[in-house]
Amino acid sequence: MTNKIFPNDDLIGVVLMGGKSSRMGRDKSLLEIEDQPLYKIAGQKLSIYCNQVFLSVNEQQKAENTYEYPFITDQYEAQGPIGAMLSCMHKLEKSILFLACDMPFISSDDIKTLIDKRDKNHICTSFFHPEKQIYEPLLSIWETASLPLLETYFANGNRSLQKFLGQQNIHKLNILNPENFKNINHYDEWKMISEQQKSKHI
Repeated sequence: MTNKIFPNDDLIGVVLMGGKSSRMGRDKSLLEIEDQPLYKIAGQKLSIYCNQVFLSVNEQQKAENTYEYPFITDQYEAQGPIGAMLSCMHKLEKSILFLACDMPFISSDDIKTLIDKRDKNHICTSFFHPEKQIYEPLLSIWETASLPLLETYFANGNRSLQKFLGQQNIHKLNILNPENFKNINHYDEWKMISEQQKSKHI
């Protein structure tokens, strides 16, 4: 049983995993590291801090798989992370801590820092790369007040979370360890990481 560091009744964890995985060539959420699928690794990290954890899935994943967690089906198919986030916000009606399944190096300390420094007076709390000048919305907290603003932005044909966050007064945190925010997009990347993890136990 997972030990909770501190449960958050007002914050629900969601694993983002419904992307097309086109560069990977297969459903990346099911790829395993140390015999655990990526979606479950992310879910376990969120469950330390959140009383409830959901998976954000697409229609194909819903039809083909069974999961240990409750899931929310993307209502805006093939619209990127913004569509998945909107689907979850509509369904849950609570503040949400999002974590993408393809960021396996995110540490418990990264998540704890995000929660500790959360500012509920801003619509979103996100890490920010000071050198690259980009946000990290795939590990971020979105308050309920963000929904109407994000809806309007989406309805006007916009899909870039980077652009949206740049337009809003959001609470951004400098990243201390950029290596933790690497994501896995290609099969060779996953294979190398998987082999490295196996070698540590030999």
